[in-house]
Amino acid sequence: MKTVANKKGSISRDGQSASKKPTIVRLDPVLKKKLKHIGIEQDKSLNSIIEEALVDYLKRYEKP
Repeated sequence: MKTVANKKGSISRDGQSASKKPTIVRLDPVLKKKLKHIGIEQDKSLNSIIEEALVDYLKRYEKP
């Protein structure tokens, strides 16, 4: 598994990090509510849903 390093830590290609850092994100209340409902249905936290979405986004736009 290839790892991409940066000044604040390293993130592997599968989106897992050696250490997680707190980050503040402002979300539209309707979007947040929808994500929370998905989390309940899938037994996942809001944080893990957002992480999964960001990993997918990076896979789509990252240069090989």
